[in-house]
Amino acid sequence: MRRDKPIFIVVEEAHNYAPSVGSSLSTSTLIKIAREGRKFGVGLCIISQRPSKVHPPDVLSQCLTQVFKRIINPVDLRYVRNVVEFISDEDLWEVRVLNEDDALVTGLAVPMPLPVKVRDRLTEHGGVTPTLTPRGDITKM
Repeated sequence: MRRDKPIFIVVEEAHNYAPSVGSSLSTSTLIKIAREGRKFGVGLCIISQRPSKVHPPDVLSQCLTQVFKRIINPVDLRYVRNVVEFISDEDLWEVRVLNEDDALVTGLAVPMPLPVKVRDRLTEHGGVTPTLTPRGDITKM
């Protein structure tokens, strides 16, 4: 049965919830959502700084579009080479040297690997990162 309103689930730090080695309490649930969610109107966004550490056969293989920010770890670059069907050596090199506001989109959403500029956020940032002043006092940015 399909829902009237689609649901979109975002999982940040996905390597903690569906690890490539071992498992967590959420692994089987994320695998089920990744495999079967679309037919029930459930979309899944997997986010990780270490894509090679996310459960590859059942979670990542279901990700039909990927957005890569800068990746320099050789293991993660090999993962990118394996999952991106038509990635060239030049595109793979580009993933290594992307600026903070750049990304490479691949997969079903685009006909070929597409470099994109990520725009500034439109909403107010809700978090605060403390910084140390030269005297050692903590201030808010």
